Amino acid sequence: MVRFVSFSLLAIVLLGSAPVFGQGSSVGFVNVQKVIFEYKKTQEITKTFENRIRLERNLIRQKREALRAKLEALREQESEAIERNAALLERAKKQKEIALDEVEIELHEKNTLIQLEQDLVQHMKKVYREVRRESEAIARERGLKMVLMISDDKIGGRTREEVSSEILVRPVLWFDPSLDLTSELLQRLNN
Repeated sequence: MVRFVSFSLLAIVLLGSAPVFGQGSSVGFVNVQKVIFEYKKTQEITKTFENRIRLERNLIRQKREALRAKLEALREQESEAIERNAALLERAKKQKEIALDEVEIELHEKNTLIQLEQDLVQHMKKVYREVRRESEAIARERGLKMVLMISDDKIGGRTREEVSSEILVRPVLWFDPSLDLTSELLQRLNN
């Protein structure tokens, strides 16, 4: 990724497009992370996902509590039952039922997480398309030739590898704040 970005910037300079970065620049910048976090639609979807996750966790908790109650009832039955064939058969049925319930809970939980992940991915793709579309519209209105993605200047990594990765995926070291289109983009998206 870093090599591609470096190669791309080098290619721009070598192919004669260097004036794009000069006086009267025709470049704009957007902090996409900020846009995603402050976009009203994303905030609404995030609340929806949080509610779905909370409901699913409650449902799974209830199922697990019901399963624990079944286990407890089975234990009580075992302690009270006399070793008879009917008692053994009933015990085996309950053990089978409990095992099936455990599998069902696990499958439900995994399926729910997969579905939530897929829904989130689709939402992220949609938001990214909207950001690109509106960025292009702003660029065309302003006569810009390029809109680059910028990142918050804060580095949050805690290890050398994390810090290196964060630094290396940021091709823009500095830019004139007057070229930042983030606020205008957010205003368009949120209206």
